[in-house]
Amino acid sequence: MKLPSIGRMISTFSAAMLVVLFGGNVVLFLFQAGIWSVPPFVFVTALGVLAAALAFSRAERQALRPWPLVFWCLAYVVLNSAYFLFSSQSAPVLQEFTTRLWSAAFLIVAMLIFATPWGRGTGARAFALVLIASLMFNLVDIMQPNTFSIVVGRAAGLYLNPNIAAGVIVATMLLLIASIPARRMLWLLIGSLAVILTLSRGGLISWVVVVMVLLFKRTIPFTSALRWVAVLAVVVTLLGLAGYLDPILQTFTSTTAFASRIAAFSASPGYSGESGDVSIPMRLLAAKEAWNLFLAHPLLGAGIGATTEWSLSIYPHNIYLRHLAEHGILGFVIYLSFVAAITWRMPKGVRFAMAAFWLVLGLFDHNVLDNRALLTIAGFCASWPWLPGPSRTSSPPVPKNAT
Repeated sequence: MKLPSIGRMISTFSAAMLVVLFGGNVVLFLFQAGIWSVPPFVFVTALGVLAAALAFSRAERQALRPWPLVFWCLAYVVLNSAYFLFSSQSAPVLQEFTTRLWSAAFLIVAMLIFATPWGRGTGARAFALVLIASLMFNLVDIMQPNTFSIVVGRAAGLYLNPNIAAGVIVATMLLLIASIPARRMLWLLIGSLAVILTLSRGGLISWVVVVMVLLFKRTIPFTSALRWVAVLAVVVTLLGLAGYLDPILQTFTSTTAFASRIAAFSASPGYSGESGDVSIPMRLLAAKEAWNLFLAHPLLGAGIGATTEWSLSIYPHNIYLRHLAEHGILGFVIYLSFVAAITWRMPKGVRFAMAAFWLVLGLFDHNVLDNRALLTIAGFCASWPWLPGPSRTSSPPVPKNAT
């Protein structure tokens, strides 16, 4: 029997570890839970060594041409280095600068690992396991509050934060629809259920936008979607009549988080969080402060870490406002070019949905470029095989023996 090459084994192992440890947030969860004391950057370094070994492969280098995300990462590092030199260089600023350097390095590592067919095939299957596990953990979070989530009544699974969990789940769902299209309705169903349990405003809005784009581009046939909705409605009705949903519904609807979230969704523009969700007025205050910083420094911004050093105890929760405040007009280009760099090689039917997801998520999350679970997905998208001509619009096959 012919044994697989060393490069293929490294690619397969690295992709599986990258997705499980970082895409599934296992490393950060175990570290924050105190189960092990090894910091995440140690695993990033180890994967970086394996990615460097893969970079010597000729096939790997050819698969990565052209390298738009690599150019973006280099520009991102140079830009932030220049801003750091002219900053206060305080501890918070240094921490922010270091985080951005690690994010750029992590993106390149992820792209190198996923650049081969074996890396993409193994990565896609690993992402499928992550999506299924996310739904299972979210159900546990609802039935047994305080198991994972830091917010009672809102599921998060191993991501701990419901807002982070929602974003990662939607992105994983899209990635699987693109890489394993034969099961696209299954990924849509699993991802939709998992996102709903998080009760994340940003996650749910991005999910709605993504589904609308998929239907409009006919990546998801409308008739198939209706058929799955009908089947799901029948299953839920039967489970409800049998009494199996009663414990879940009682736990789900009796929590303060659920009540405050519903009130926030249905609130008028003057809503101020009286029902318990105080995040809305605080986020509006932070957004206003970030906008004022941009108006005061429209060309070059107030500098790296400006939204970290300010007197507020909350961040903008908006990547556009954060970059506008810190980098001026150039900050707006930073994120848009990032979205373009990671989506332009994807299949056309999913490309617009994935781009829409990142653009919408940026309205609700200022840590998009620091979240390693999302960066793992970004690296997978950016490493999509370069197929010139009409074949570029189709999804690459997942090798049967990729694992």
